[in-house]
Amino acid sequence: MDTIFRHLVHGVLLVYPATMFIYDGLRSEYFGILVILSLILAFSGRLTLDVLRADSLIRYSLILLFGIGLLSWISFAYFGFPEYAKNRVEEYSWFLFIPLVYLMMVRLMPDKRVLLLGVVLGCIVAFVRALLEEWKLVDELAWEHVQGRANGVMHPIRFGDLSLLMAFIALAGSIFLQNAGRTLRSLGILAFMAGVYASILSLSRGAWLAAPFFFWIIYLGWRRKSGEIFLRPLWLAIAILVILIGSAPFLKKGVDRFGKVATEIQMYIEGNPETSTGGRLSMLETAAAAFAQSPFFGVGVGGYSEFAKKYYHQNGDRLSSEVAIWKNPHNEMMLQAASRGLIGVALYFFAMLLTFLLFLRMKARGDMFYSLSGMMLIVGYFIFGMTIALFEHRDFLLFFAVYLPILMANARDCSEGMSNKTRDLEFK
Repeated sequence: MDTIFRHLVHGVLLVYPATMFIYDGLRSEYFGILVILSLILAFSGRLTLDVLRADSLIRYSLILLFGIGLLSWISFAYFGFPEYAKNRVEEYSWFLFIPLVYLMMVRLMPDKRVLLLGVVLGCIVAFVRALLEEWKLVDELAWEHVQGRANGVMHPIRFGDLSLLMAFIALAGSIFLQNAGRTLRSLGILAFMAGVYASILSLSRGAWLAAPFFFWIIYLGWRRKSGEIFLRPLWLAIAILVILIGSAPFLKKGVDRFGKVATEIQMYIEGNPETSTGGRLSMLETAAAAFAQSPFFGVGVGGYSEFAKKYYHQNGDRLSSEVAIWKNPHNEMMLQAASRGLIGVALYFFAMLLTFLLFLRMKARGDMFYSLSGMMLIVGYFIFGMTIALFEHRDFLLFFAVYLPILMANARDCSEGMSNKTRDLEFK
């Protein structure tokens, strides 16, 4: 049974990233497959809680992640059942299953080369899709305000964030992954360039706030394993140079978008909030007001939308009209504060912090590819969450729920001093 289930997990790790940017019909089904497999193993007695007792850092991280999902249900029951809240609770419920999927991953330990190959496929598909959109050979999303930006059947912000994160995971695999082989390493470098190009074409500003931190994480791994890396600095320098040269025609649009931020902030200060930046600043103010009204429990899951409409009605003369339109404040931390109060903020912040520390510790003990990938996942999501409400969107939530349990399972493997080589399948 384990072999069959492992192959099914490998199928998810290959099909999901290869289709996420070209087909909008499948989202929760991928995580649903992992949950069903883990439930079968649990009911057949093949999963054990002993693995949670062995590592307190993993145990507390999983408890906090579980608490994020549980708190949404508690808030849902306490504050009532508005229609919009039902969708939000359904999505945050995925956090309830992350510990269960983690236990399955500990038992199965999918091959890291399959994980890397899936990410490579995702980056290449993202780049091809972005180019086809740039050349007007495929239709973009029908949203007027994002026309001219690559979107990969999702909002350009999500497309740019995820393609950039996957690009750096592919880079980490090319540099540090043992037993990968020359072909897979070369594909990893190609995927790095492809993912970066795709993110550039999305014109997503929030994605590039994370780029310096991704390079810093790669540098930490390179510095520690300078004698054991599998990619010479020259090749990485050439890849970056090719990216800079090839992206030159598109950089002007990206620079112009960043340049607008200072202008839009000044316009907001002068009383003209009807800009992209002005809208976000207005929504942050609204979320802060909701938190101030109910600091311990917030205004409830789904309650931000109604609060925002009332707040805009009272202060519309100085706020962007987007306050009354959007159902979240475009900031994950402020959404937690507004809808779940201090409890929600604490659960979210400490879950991310402890999980990051878990992967940081893993860097000193075990597999560098999984360690750096996990660190970039947490850091990337934390930074992305400054400009978007992450887990309100299934694209972000699915990627997090699929990859985090796998990376954490390997962290447990390394913490016990087990050899990664003996846990890999033969991948041909």
